[in-house]
Amino acid sequence: HVKGVRGGGGGSLLTEDGKRKIGPKVSSCVLDIDIYKNQPRVIEHKQQDNKEGWIGTQMQVLVAGNWTTYKSRVVQYLQQLAIITPYA
Repeated sequence: HVKGVRGGGGGSLLTEDGKRKIGPKVSSCVLDIDIYKNQPRVIEHKQQDNKEGWIGTQMQVLVAGNWTTYKSRVVQYLQQLAIITPYA
């Protein structure tokens, strides 16, 4: 489950005085990731008004499946993801 802010107009996430811009919408997505193709399958994607003034990204991860068989592949995928996005 991924929740994040969709930026305001012009693509900038900062106001003119350098403060963070609060996006008008919040997106919520449920994805299933194919770890072999490294491609997401969108199960659910919702957008709602950003009434709480949310800024940032929140992720929840659920790993499900035959852990005994696919453990090494899942661990390898997570290691590659950590290398690509070390700030996450």
